[in-house]
Amino acid sequence: MGKLSKRQSSDISKYEPEKGLKTIAVAEIAEKYFKRAKDADQLFEAISMKLTEQRKYVLWLDTQEKSKGGRGKTRLRSETGLPDRRETHRWRKKLSDPASFEDALNAAKQRCVEICEMAKSAHVTSATGYYEWYTPIEIIEAARATMGGIDVDPATHLDAQKKIKASVCYTVENDGLKQEWPGRVWMNPPYSQPLIEEFCVKLIKEIGEARAIEAITLTNNATETVWGQMLLNASSALCFPAGRVEFWGHAAGSVPLQGQMICYVGSTHIQEFKQHFSQFGVIR
Repeated sequence: MGKLSKRQSSDISKYEPEKGLKTIAVAEIAEKYFKRAKDADQLFEAISMKLTEQRKYVLWLDTQEKSKGGRGKTRLRSETGLPDRRETHRWRKKLSDPASFEDALNAAKQRCVEICEMAKSAHVTSATGYYEWYTPIEIIEAARATMGGIDVDPATHLDAQKKIKASVCYTVENDGLKQEWPGRVWMNPPYSQPLIEEFCVKLIKEIGEARAIEAITLTNNATETVWGQMLLNASSALCFPAGRVEFWGHAAGSVPLQGQMICYVGSTHIQEFKQHFSQFGVIR
């Protein structure tokens, strides 16, 4: 997308505003979609389309107002279905001048990259490079009270086990993905891909094959991801903490860039889960 050519400028009187506004609406929908998808290139294409059509619209509008001898009374979008004067003023100020339009495009391109990088980093331990984000003791105690104990922690560190005290635990050295998980499972998996998805798939397999009888998991609330949807579908109860969990370990005192969700997978202690985890946030 670039600035209007001389021919486009001279033919602006042929511009179809209704078609242009529909294009803007479609571009805004695409912008939201590609922002969620963290696709910087497609996000920029959508924003470029929106800005280009907004520029065409204000250039067309200016020609219409000049031909009518001035600007009419300001009306709200809800009254006319068209952008109101305040909205078009913002578009005009930022986009009508070719240099300003190019500046807006360049700023949008940089912002697209920043937005997508920030969104992706939220799923990889706040870009710290550490896997060891250890669960606060109050959440561990709630999990133990819910299930009556913790038989297996498949993704842990020996330091974390000083508080978790699972009967069996697996670390990076003995790789929980290669082991069986019998009994009551507590899982706070690595938050980076592909590990988090692999641990979620493994958990659901262990539940499905009746080795694991129930599980409580702590993950980012990445409900838009494949593994997030998988975990939500397998869960019997959920807790969405009111604030971001403050982990300890190598990232002591730090919080991730996004919130978390705590899932109960099983059927034995649904009410107990709701009772013990309601102290942290909304229960579903």
